[in-house]
Amino acid sequence: MVGIKYIYLKINKYILYIYIDMDYTEEQIKKILESHKNRTIKNKERYDSIKDTDEFKALNRERAKKYYYKGGNEKKKINYNKNRDVINAKQCYSYYKNINKIELFKTRHIDKHKLLTDINFIKDETQ
Repeated sequence: MVGIKYIYLKINKYILYIYIDMDYTEEQIKKILESHKNRTIKNKERYDSIKDTDEFKALNRERAKKYYYKGGNEKKKINYNKNRDVINAKQCYSYYKNINKIELFKTRHIDKHKLLTDINFIKDETQ
């Protein structure tokens, strides 16, 4: 008997971690992993065969509309609004960093630079 806490299976780019609380033999573990792999492949093949049908597209659009109108994206909106200043400051800093003009960022956007140094996103060289 093998006492394993965590095992993983790599399928394409995804890694599946399975928590096992019981003792399984090596053969049983291989069988479990192989059946999961086959089930995943079969589900992907089924999805690939129906994803271009008109019926699937209509059902998917209906589901997406329900999600959108129900407010399923509300948590993301709240989180974005809470961190809006930090996100905008990071995007602005990233722009100036990509064009190698960080000094221009420091002079034009003093408040954003101060915000990013306060949260330790960038180091302040003057200190």
